[in-house]
Amino acid sequence: VVLPTKSTVLATGALSLALVAGGATAATALHKDVQLTVDGQPVAAAGFALTVSDVLANNGITLGERDLVYPALTDPVADGQTITVEYSREITLTVDGTPVSFFTTATSLDEALASYQRHDLDGAKLSVSRSATLPRTGLAVTATTPNGLSA
Repeated sequence: VVLPTKSTVLATGALSLALVAGGATAATALHKDVQLTVDGQPVAAAGFALTVSDVLANNGITLGERDLVYPALTDPVADGQTITVEYSREITLTVDGTPVSFFTTATSLDEALASYQRHDLDGAKLSVSRSATLPRTGLAVTATTPNGLSA
């Protein structure tokens, strides 16, 4: 049986310590505390991430093709950064019997109608309250205008 020399034991110990320290430093560098804002609501998030996409995946957030995220998914993430997610919703709006669908990232019906540019619907009678929160699944709304305009 050959026993290791004192210098071999010291060198092995130093190498092991360097590897552990390097691993801890790398892990610390990858761990990020970020602030997620999802549809205007703050969500605390932390985890190991290099990009915005990593943060979203680590926190169970999936995006559809019309959803918005800032900064871009491929951007590197920094500790303390804010990431904003706005989910898109489909609104089926029937104005005086004529249906039209549009997508919005608004979270309330009045916000969605404000972005709808075809008609001024301020005086219209709606089947849903203007202050209604829009579900992620979308919403169907009927509007009757005073003058009987169509979409």
